Amino acid sequence: MARARGKGRRRVQAIPAQERSQEARGPWLRQLRKMLADHFVSYLEAVWNGVRRAKASNKTLEQAKAEMPLKDFPEVSKLPNETLRGTEWEILDIHQQNIEHLWKVLER
Repeated sequence: MARARGKGRRRVQAIPAQERSQEARGPWLRQLRKMLADHFVSYLEAVWNGVRRAKASNKTLEQAKAEMPLKDFPEVSKLPNETLRGTEWEILDIHQQNIEHLWKVLER
C-alpha cells in the first residue's frame, strides 16, 4: 500500500481498486460465504430428496409442495428480500419454484 508523508503525519493514498477488493476479503468473509453456501446446498439436497420421495410414492406436484413447506427450511425462509419489495419480483416464491423445477428435472 502506498503511503505519502505530509507535514509530519502519514496518510494513506488512494488504494487501487484491485488491492482494495483483495483487502476487503478476509478469512471471515470466506467463512461467511462458505456457511451460506453450505446452508444453500443442504436446502437443495433436502428439496431434491423430498421431490424424489414424492415422485417415488406417485404423489402429485401439489402434494410434494405441501410436504415441504418453506417454514421447514429456516435458513431459506429468513433470507431478506427487501430489495424485491415493491417490484414485480416481490411475489416470487423461490421455494415453490425450486420444487417445480426439480419435479420437471425428474420428469425428463
